[in-house]
Parts: sequence; C-alpha cells; structure tokens
Amino acid sequence: MPLRFRAFARGSVYSQLQTYFVWRLATTPQSQVQAYALRHRVYCEELGWELSGAAEEALESDVFDARSEHALLVHRSSSQVVGCIRLVSSGAADAHTTLPCLNVLGTLVGAAAAASPQLAAALTQPSLGCELSRCTIASEFRRRRADGPAPLGLDSGGQLPATGIHDPRDRGPLPAIGLVLAAAAMFVRSPAQYAFALMAPALARLLAGLGFCLRPVSSAIEYHGVRQLYLFDRHEVMRYTEPSMLASIAAVHRQLYGNGPDGWCMPVAPFGPVVPSCYSARCDPDAVGKLGCTWLTC
Repeated sequence: MPLRFRAFARGSVYSQLQTYFVWRLATTPQSQVQAYALRHRVYCEELGWELSGAAEEALESDVFDARSEHALLVHRSSSQVVGCIRLVSSGAADAHTTLPCLNVLGTLVGAAAAASPQLAAALTQPSLGCELSRCTIASEFRRRRADGPAPLGLDSGGQLPATGIHDPRDRGPLPAIGLVLAAAAMFVRSPAQYAFALMAPALARLLAGLGFCLRPVSSAIEYHGVRQLYLFDRHEVMRYTEPSMLASIAAVHRQLYGNGPDGWCMPVAPFGPVVPSCYSARCDPDAVGKLGCTWLTC
C-alpha cells in the first residue's frame, strides 16, 4: 500500500523514514565532497544550471559552504548518499553578503523587509538569521510515474532504472521530508532566531499542510522556476508545528548530534489543525515529487 500524506500528518514521520534512511552530518572533507558531488550531478549535469564549483572535479560548491553545516541523507540498505542540505550561518556585519537568498532577491529585499519585521531585524542584526538551501535529492530517489519528463520523471516506458537499491517505498516524498527534518534540526541547534528559505510556493503549501509553520516574506520571483522567500521563526516553530513533527525533528536531531535539542519539552496535545492563520493553503500531495530537488535552490 503506498504511503500517503495523510499518514504523515497524523503519525510519526520519523518512524517511517528511519526504516529506510539515516542522517549524518558532513563534518569531514570527504563527506562534504559527497554532498558537493551530488549537488553537481543533480544541479549541473541533470538540470543544466550554471552554478559555481570545480567543474573539472564534478563538484558544486560556493563561498557560502565555508560557513555552512551540511546534513546527508543516507539510504540504509545501499549506504548511498541520496540527499543533502545545508544551513548557511550569517557571520559578517552585512547580511546581504552572508545569506545567498538576499543576493538573489536583489532590489526586492527592501520591500520584503518593509513588510517583514523579522527580515528587517535579520538585516540589521545578521546573527539573528540563517538560510536553508541546496536541498538535493538523487534522481533515482525522486522519480515517480506522475513526475513528467527526465530528469525528474521516468523513461518513456514509465519505469525506474533497475539499480537494485530501492524498496518501492523509498521514492516519492520520503527523502524530501527527511531533508526538511534535517534542516529543521540544524536550525534549532543553531543560535539563529530566523531561518530563511527560497522555495517553490507549492512546497511551502505542502509543508504547511504537513504541520510545519512558515510564512512568506517576499513576492514571487523567477529563479529556476517560480520562487518565494519564506521564513521559519523559532518561536512560531515551537508554538505551531504539529506535535508529531516536533517529535520527528527531535529524533533526527539525536541522530545528527547524539542528543535531543537543548531545552525542548515535547508538547503533548491531541493532533489537529495547527497551521496558523498567517499561512493557510491547500496541501498538494504531488508537490514534492513534481518539484524534486529544486525547491530550495540558493
């Protein structure tokens, strides 16, 4: 029986994910190269994006990686790194030069900051903010029958490549949600008050429907598809995120760091609608598969 989003919203995401995947921090040069190689394969070779990095070494890396923490999603049965994501810390005096999403927004930053006190605060006090970006999923773990043409889709016969490393339930939304949980765990571990992410609006609706709390802080722009800047506020995450999602974040945090988040007292409450009025939208069950690796791009 296929896994459905209704089950994710009501049960433990982590209990389903940990059957097939483990989370690891990329703390060594060798493990970081694994992330850069996967990013090059997906963004540069498959999607044809012109990004920075060592093309001759088939690695995609930029100046922000030196100030980033990287998480890897590893497939249990094959030990293959199938996904990665990073948290970019803001460390200099000028947030415009320390968060890649603000460079992408360009002249729209002023208008966004005028409408968002949190973004304005991060501009004046860069240490308050961080960014979640370069979410990458190996193509064989994101292809589904309904996803359309390659590289996000299947071959003309509607079949997955016979790699011999898959359980049928590995594909679809699980890897993407696993990376979101890793990003959330890195965020709550960091000293930042706000996390920003430039993502496709469809993915934001999906995350909201799954019980995550996030809010848009910019108008839509064209950047490898329609993108919008979204904000995760630490206090709102704790107040509004669905309890089972908080438990899943804490479980991933333990895998990454060896312990649960400091000061967390996991809420005990009946499950129910917890998406705040600041962001309500219909959840699109196909959003993750259709958008594949491209939803967090900076």
